[in-house]
Order: sequence, then C-alpha cells, then structure tokens
Amino acid sequence: MEYLVIENSPQSISHELDKLGLSEEILQTAIDHGAREFKRSTKMHPITHAGVTTYGEIVRALREQLIPLGWKYKTDFGLALTYHPENEISVIVTSGDMHTGLKDGYPSTKNPKGGATTKVVPCKL
Repeated sequence: MEYLVIENSPQSISHELDKLGLSEEILQTAIDHGAREFKRSTKMHPITHAGVTTYGEIVRALREQLIPLGWKYKTDFGLALTYHPENEISVIVTSGDMHTGLKDGYPSTKNPKGGATTKVVPCKL
C-alpha cells in the first residue's frame, strides 16, 4: 500500500488541505460537534448511541460548512459522502486506528471496511 506523506508542519498541513478545498478549522469544527454529542451520552442510552450520534453530528457539521463552498452530498451504497463536484474529492467520516494523528504513524481506519466502501473508495483505507 502506498501512503501519502505530508510534512508535519502547520503550513504544510494547511497547504495540502487547501488544495482539497478543506481547512483544519472546518475539520476541527465538525469533530468538536461530534465530541460534544459524545459527552452527552449516558449509561441510560443504548450502547451504540454515543458512536452513532457522534458520527451523525460530525457528518452534519462538515456538510453545513462545505455546502456553502460548492460541495454536495449523497449516499452511495449506504455511505454518507460529502463531495466537491469539480475537483472530484469525496470525504467519508470514519474512525481511525492508534496511528491516526501521529507524526511517524501509518494511519488506517479503526475497523475493516466492507464491500460498499470498496465500491465507492478506490484505495485501501
């Protein structure tokens, strides 16, 4: 598997995200929305509530920020895609493994992805 290596500096990260039509602020805002909802879950909720609600709020917050910038959204094979029709970039919200966010890590998704994801995403996550 090939990995995209990005120099780990704020300028490099911002530059790469900008090329994709994204920013750290947009991503962090979406994550913050999900984290707030995660913290609201209690032992009285069904066991899957925190994860499902967190995921849904991150997707919603991401879309609310990107739609005004020309992005669109759709569901393909059950996957919530947010995409830019001109630069052919799609964003799928998913959890990362223990290497996610590490300077020298090789991040991947936390859980293996199924057939729907491989139909939509042409590389291994």
